[in-house]
Amino acid sequence: MRIHRLELTAYGPFPGTVTIDFDDLNREGIFLLNGPTGSGKSSILDAICYALYGSTSSGRTDLKSRFADPHAQPRVLLDCTIGTDRYRIDRSPAYERPKKRGEGITSEQAKTLIEKLMPPPAAGNQTRPSPATRTPATSCSLCWASTPNSLTRSCCCPRGSSSVS
Repeated sequence: MRIHRLELTAYGPFPGTVTIDFDDLNREGIFLLNGPTGSGKSSILDAICYALYGSTSSGRTDLKSRFADPHAQPRVLLDCTIGTDRYRIDRSPAYERPKKRGEGITSEQAKTLIEKLMPPPAAGNQTRPSPATRTPATSCSLCWASTPNSLTRSCCCPRGSSSVS
């Protein structure tokens, strides 16, 4: 599996929209998510797991950013290649927001859309979704790792064990 792009909106510590282009990082072959405590490293990994599996490796369920606008819809958009096929996975967790009319709170249900993307046509046109393969789904069983925990165990070094000999 290769991750190409991750876009987070109102997710975890990110109140707005944050986009990470992993293709730039993938060119080097291996990369490190590095930063001070609380900077969002684990939230990025949780977002990848959430996109792929519908749950996080940490078990968190309160995925909407506390710092986001109360009306903002939390969303994770992941572009990845699994095997030889490219996918766009769009997930929004269940969340509560203020009612549009009147007072009070309303609950929004979780939403998922998995699109298998067609290969890019010649002459550099953008990759586009294939209408025949747009599928709402609750989990992505296409991945080489069977659970969020197995994905993070195979891709991450635990804290304090990242020394290089």
